[in-house]
Amino acid sequence: MKVGIHPEYIETKVTCQGCGTTFTSNSTVAEMTVDVCSKCHPFYTGKQKLVDTEGRIDRFKAKQKAADSKKDDLVKKGQKALTKAEAKAMLEADAAITEKNTSKVKKDQKAQKAASSDKPTPSPESTDK
Repeated sequence: MKVGIHPEYIETKVTCQGCGTTFTSNSTVAEMTVDVCSKCHPFYTGKQKLVDTEGRIDRFKAKQKAADSKKDDLVKKGQKALTKAEAKAMLEADAAITEKNTSKVKKDQKAQKAASSDKPTPSPESTDK
């Protein structure tokens, strides 16, 4: 090891925010806090303790419930809820129709432009009268 480039390795006081337990370990900082320690972690204790501070599970369940109710409403109305493959096929068909219509419009514009270029254009001197 090179001398003088490594931080000092000291005894550290570690505090668990989950259960409040403190213990000592070694690190480069004097004090450290952890969310879960071996005394309160479900893997070590055998107890399932849900640490969901932000409500992620509840938000997920709410989204699922809303999606299911929307699907049920569509079925009640006699409409079929689309699968991902059906939705993708519909989008591709719509894109193809749009492309076809766009090319038709461009051809019509070119034809109009060609027809108008065949007619003689009035000279600027005759329009100034």
